[in-house]
Amino acid sequence: MINFQKENKKFNYRISGILHREGKILFHKYIGGKSWLLPGGRAEFLEDSKETLKREFQEELNCLIKVKSLKYVVENFFEYNKLDYHELEFIHHVELQNGTIPSNNFEIEEFGVKYLFKWIRIEDLKKELIKPTCLIQASEKLLVTDIQHFILK
Repeated sequence: MINFQKENKKFNYRISGILHREGKILFHKYIGGKSWLLPGGRAEFLEDSKETLKREFQEELNCLIKVKSLKYVVENFFEYNKLDYHELEFIHHVELQNGTIPSNNFEIEEFGVKYLFKWIRIEDLKKELIKPTCLIQASEKLLVTDIQHFILK
């Protein structure tokens, strides 16, 4: 995974995907967590962002996806667990190619961590605690826009 820490500062390189179905977007959070995130994960060394997304969706959801296009580049600065994070996230629009994903809420466990997955209606994104917050700002044109760059401090 491409992340490293120096004292109380941590860098993260995260890749995530917007999977759209029937006016809803798939999100997940740690069981007991507050914020909903797009599915994805950290890139491995020498792995491009499309390869990362395909691997993460295969590992977490046992499905194959097609990576359609890069939609957002997010430089995210935040504090979590007493660490100052600098996270670089690439967010792609993805399409399910093979496999099924339940339409109701469901849980998975990966590396001993439990996650709750949920389909959230696009018009309801403002009612949920979504990270990164730029997804809420861009909710009306979430999938139709060209690449956008956000810096969130």
